[in-house]
This record gives sequence, C-alpha cells and structure tokens, in this order.
Amino acid sequence: MKAKDAATGRHAFARELRTLPARLCRFAHPHCPWERDTNENANGLLRHFFPKDTRFTQLSRAEIKRAQAIFNDRPRKVLTLQSPAHAFHHLLR
Repeated sequence: MKAKDAATGRHAFARELRTLPARLCRFAHPHCPWERDTNENANGLLRHFFPKDTRFTQLSRAEIKRAQAIFNDRPRKVLTLQSPAHAFHHLLR
C-alpha cells in the first residue's frame, strides 16, 4: 500500500510537475490574493463531489477518477468556455 501522508503527496506532485513544460508551472505568489480566485473557485466546485467530511481513504480510485473527469471536462468562463482538459492539451501542443 502506498503512503497517503502529506509529505508523500507533495513529493509525488512535485515529481509529476517536473514533467510539464516550465511555462505551465506557475503558482500564486504569497500575499497576492487576486491570483488565487481560480483556486478558491475550484475548491468550491470540488466540494460538490467531496464534502468537507469526506474520508478519501474510503473512496476507490475509480470514484476519484470519475469526479476528476467530470470536473476537468466542465467548461469554464475564465477559459473562454473551454474545459480545463481542452485548454491544458492545447497548451501542451
């Protein structure tokens, strides 16, 4: 069984992030709340799938992948009504 603690998750995320082009690896800066609007909106949308008391250890990988697919295929106004998946694949070209 793979570890599910925060440090292991952070290292796995960093490893995956290194596979992306540098121009796609931008994050909000400290003390710049205007850069985090999209993050906060995304967190709110994710709560529709996973309420605050969700125990992720009890969810199957398929349940998480299903929510991921629905979430990433939903058009967003900030992306000129493209889905995040479409916009991401367009940036990778």
